[in-house]
Amino acid sequence: MKRPLALFIVVLLLLAACAPAAVPTSAPAAQPTAASRAVTKEAIVTQEAAIAPTTAPAEAPAAAEPTTVDTRPTQPSAQALPPTIRPLATARPELKPPVSGGVLNPPTLIPTLPGNSSVTSGQPPPAPVWSSYRDRVSGLTFQYPRDWPISFSRRNKSTVESILITRANQPITNSVTILIDVRKKQGDLLAWLGRQLPTGLLLIDAQALEGTNSYKSYNARIGDQQAVFIYAPAHGKIVDVAALHTSDKQYFYQVTYLGSTPDNLDDRAAFLHLLNTLTLTGTTSSGVTLPTSAFTDGLDAAKWK
Repeated sequence: MKRPLALFIVVLLLLAACAPAAVPTSAPAAQPTAASRAVTKEAIVTQEAAIAPTTAPAEAPAAAEPTTVDTRPTQPSAQALPPTIRPLATARPELKPPVSGGVLNPPTLIPTLPGNSSVTSGQPPPAPVWSSYRDRVSGLTFQYPRDWPISFSRRNKSTVESILITRANQPITNSVTILIDVRKKQGDLLAWLGRQLPTGLLLIDAQALEGTNSYKSYNARIGDQQAVFIYAPAHGKIVDVAALHTSDKQYFYQVTYLGSTPDNLDDRAAFLHLLNTLTLTGTTSSGVTLPTSAFTDGLDAAKWK
């Protein structure tokens, strides 16, 4: 038993004597200098920006330590890393709203073809000279100057409705006015007119009429309807006054022109245009036919027809 033990001890001693020297471990890598760290971080940031997808970037870790990157240009160092990957050529530039607050892309102007009323300049098309009106009470329709204010008075003592159209921006004491009175039909128009006109209730001086008997017979037409046109030239403190009387199955209509001093031919043309576009209840035709009168002297028919 002693011999095997002795041999075992000898073997252990031999193994201890023949054991190879410990293999030296590799030296730890040298820590980068401060300049080297700055360049490395800048290169990493640049590379991450280059390969980042064009979609929204991933959220940064909440516990990330804030870092400050020096954006000033620096001279390349001998120890600098190789150049990083450039940003992708397909990266879209950042869109910023214009300082003026307008749209990012200006609207494309579409050329206007002949006969096309489209407007590409951004300005509204010119407004029409005339506005159209349809009365909800009597069904009367007509056109009047677009910039003349219009007002109404209904269910007066002697009228069903009164429509007042006045030229804008005129002194109240010398303002051109067109007054339309609608009354319930009361028998024959000529007979009614013969009774009412001499009383002075119809806004016109019967004693100053051009043609003393002008109101005693039909001398005008509105469409297919017979009418009476009367005119009293300005005299004393009374301005030019003209009136047209007509009727349909339900109403008497009186359309009166009260002029200014001196009177204006354009205002008279506006009155005549209203008469020329007048359509009565239950009728489809319009167009005025007037007797020869000083009221229309000097007027170009093209201005009101």
